[in-house]
Amino acid sequence: MKRQCQHEDELFNDRNQKKNLVQSNSVKSNDYNTTKLNEIYIMALRHENGLGIEKNYQKSFELFSICANSGDPYAQYALAQYYEYGKGIAADNMKALEYYNMAAQKGHPDAQNYLIQYNNFLNAKNKRKIMESHDSNSGLRNVLGRYST
Repeated sequence: MKRQCQHEDELFNDRNQKKNLVQSNSVKSNDYNTTKLNEIYIMALRHENGLGIEKNYQKSFELFSICANSGDPYAQYALAQYYEYGKGIAADNMKALEYYNMAAQKGHPDAQNYLIQYNNFLNAKNKRKIMESHDSNSGLRNVLGRYST
């Protein structure tokens, strides 16, 4: 009977190949077959949640990066959350938005939802700023009032 999850070192025939892959973070989907990418994704989840191994967010981040750079929307969503919350790396909201956008474009429903909520938040914030500037600037309000019908 085959084990469901293999150890990450078993995923690659050549240890140097793995080292170069993680350092470059530029894997293309043609470089590894889907099965190996799925195994890498599973290992990332295991490191993230401490399933059978010690929790290691940096290692999980590296493994998710391999899958994300191969176009996996679930890994892209995971990286977005790592960047948003600073999980194992320094928080970076711009990078988080970049990865949420990548995942959403590939049809990830939670990423799409996140972007909708984020856009709604920005729209509401901008409306508040406009209203505050109108309230604090009665001269502008009077000018605008003259031209409104």
